Formats: sequence, structure tokens, C-alpha cells
Amino acid sequence: MSSVVSGASNSVTSYRQGQMERTLLKRKSAELGLTLQASQVYEQAQSAEEIRQMNLRLKELLGEQKAGYGASGVKSEGSPTDVMLTTTREGQRQIAYKNAMDQFRMAEERRQVGVQQFEMIKASKLASMAGSVGAWAGAVQTVGTILSSAYNALQPAEGFKLKSPITGRISQQSAGSSFNTWNFFSHL
Repeated sequence: MSSVVSGASNSVTSYRQGQMERTLLKRKSAELGLTLQASQVYEQAQSAEEIRQMNLRLKELLGEQKAGYGASGVKSEGSPTDVMLTTTREGQRQIAYKNAMDQFRMAEERRQVGVQQFEMIKASKLASMAGSVGAWAGAVQTVGTILSSAYNALQPAEGFKLKSPITGRISQQSAGSSFNTWNFFSHL
């Protein structure tokens, strides 16, 4: 009887453990996604601030160049204009490069988190299946124990004597012999 209760208890425990592990892995996956979102919002704000600073520095540099040309008496046609245009293009190129690298880095982080989330979801499904398989194995074991106990309870004890209701003769059931209706009725 205790093995039946133990088997049933183990089945329930296996199932619950699988479900708990699945729930924990799903939570970790969701937390990972939220952490990534928070990190990327912060990085985007930081990147926007860095780009704003780069634009401001570019404007200051162009202002210094214009002031230098004006103070030296150089006209703004030709070479000085080309220098300022080159400075503007280089500044814009650096800003675009930084923006592209930031976007690439964030995309790579999203990909890595996606892979981790996929692995966690896969592991959660496997944990759930393992819990279910453990529960079924425990249930089958419990049913086997019940059937075995019932079979043993129905077997006659050693030295069991049978009395035929028709002839009144007594037959001895000995150890090692099996009890079946054929043996019982053959003594009639």
C-alpha cells in the first residue's frame, strides 16, 4: 500500500517539478527580453546624446574655420569653402558611421537574446515533457504495484487445502504448484 502511495506521490511530484521548471524558464526568458529592451533604450538615448555632441562640435569647428578665414581676410570662395565642405562631409560621415555601428551592435544584442530566449523556451518544453513522462512512469509503476498486489492476494497460501463441494475429498495444494480451476476440478 505504501508503494502505491509513494508511486502516486512521485508521479505528482515529477509533473509539478516539470511545470515549475517550465514556468521559471519562461520567466527568465521574459526578464531577459525586458533587460534587453531597457538596455537598448538607454543605449539609444546615450547614442543620440553622443550624436548631438558630435553635431555641436562640427558646428563649432565650422564656426572656428569661418572666423579664422574672416580674420585673415581670405574670401569664402574657392579653397576655404572647399575646406569647410570637406569638414562638413567628414563630420557627417563620422556621425553616420557611429549611428550605423550603434544600430549593428543593438541588432546583434537582439539576435543573441533571441537565441537565448529560444534555448530557454526549448528547455522549458523539455522540462514540461520530462515532468509528464515522469508522472506517467510513476502512474504505470503504481498500476503495476496494484496489479501485482492484487495477484498475490488472490494466490492461495502454501499448504492450502481444498475440499471438493461435490465429493468432499480434500486435496493439498503444495508449494510451487499453481492454483487454477483445472487443478481444482480435476480432484472432483
